[in-house]
Amino acid sequence: MVLDRDQLRWNGWGWKHESFELSDVRRQALVRALAARFGVSLTPPAAAVPVEAVVLPPSRLGDAARSALEVALGKEQVLLDRAERAYHAAGKSLADLLRIRSGNLERAPDAVVYPASAAEVARVLAAAREHDLAVVPFGGGTSVVGGVEPILPTVASPPPSRPESTDRAWRPSSAIAVIRSGTFRSLSSTRPWAGGSRRARRVSNPTGTAASTRSS
Repeated sequence: MVLDRDQLRWNGWGWKHESFELSDVRRQALVRALAARFGVSLTPPAAAVPVEAVVLPPSRLGDAARSALEVALGKEQVLLDRAERAYHAAGKSLADLLRIRSGNLERAPDAVVYPASAAEVARVLAAAREHDLAVVPFGGGTSVVGGVEPILPTVASPPPSRPESTDRAWRPSSAIAVIRSGTFRSLSSTRPWAGGSRRARRVSNPTGTAASTRSS
């Protein structure tokens, strides 16, 4: 199963088609109960801003740096559009989600890059070094400690929605799979593992699954 990132909520947890929202009656009852419990007046939050209306700073990626990244990966793997930059602008902590849902992202990666192999990751890092770019790894985007937040000008590198890479190494004795960058796939449960377990216990990806990069 390849993860389809388009089916995920960009500004929250979970799948777009799944909802855990309370009914209006229950929501109002919860607000009243919390207000009474803590002795404060609670105001329902404003509706989340759609990604099309998010306010982003302009990309600071220079022409020379962008050209170097495009030479390293190809133009189709270097993206500066609003949706990609917004998706990679923050993690999923409460502070992140409140900021994302407000639609005011004062910090965002200046570009998102999608290397699909260890060699392409190396080329991205070489271009970043040459043009003084900061590179921030970005995996599933579930960081709650600010680990993916761009502070300096940045470029983001491959989210885990890439197709499965072909050069995958199984280590049945230790139940470890070594997978190249850009891979996100659940491991088959039909392969027997050491000790009789049919589930992979660990996945090792030495090059990382995604990253973001900024220019400083």
